[in-house]
Amino acid sequence: FQTSTIFTGLASGDYTLTARDINGCMVTTSVTVGQQSLTNFTATPAASTCGNPNGTVTISAVVGGVGELEYSKDGQTYQASHILTGFIAGSHTVWVRDERGCTFSKQVTITNTPGPTDFAVELKATTCGDSNGEIKVTGVTSSGNRSFEYAINGGDFQTGNT
Repeated sequence: FQTSTIFTGLASGDYTLTARDINGCMVTTSVTVGQQSLTNFTATPAASTCGNPNGTVTISAVVGGVGELEYSKDGQTYQASHILTGFIAGSHTVWVRDERGCTFSKQVTITNTPGPTDFAVELKATTCGDSNGEIKVTGVTSSGNRSFEYAINGGDFQTGNT
């Protein structure tokens, strides 16, 4: 027992408090000191494409912390948005920081959705100098997306392969 009404240096958790008077009569109550530090969050990755640094991580379901939260993909620069962008494929660490400066980090893996790696063409020659030649793209090789658009000489893309 102590005469002070303040108990300090406590970790989060359940405590039983007892008050006793000079006659030895007591009253007891249970209390819980809450968790204010960050303890967990969900980090949901979205793949980069074609080897580019365009993967994203969306942070949600943050547990703990005090006040406004900030998010970082490098542990140095923080932002208000919970969507972090600019990731290449690979393993990365992302951070959440509360207004007291407490941080919690988590590893996340960004995958890559590869682009096409090769294709074949079928050529149809012009006849008699007329503009009736044809190039047909066939057999696009890709382990990623299977839906393609095509362009010739840097022009507008079209969905047909002819």
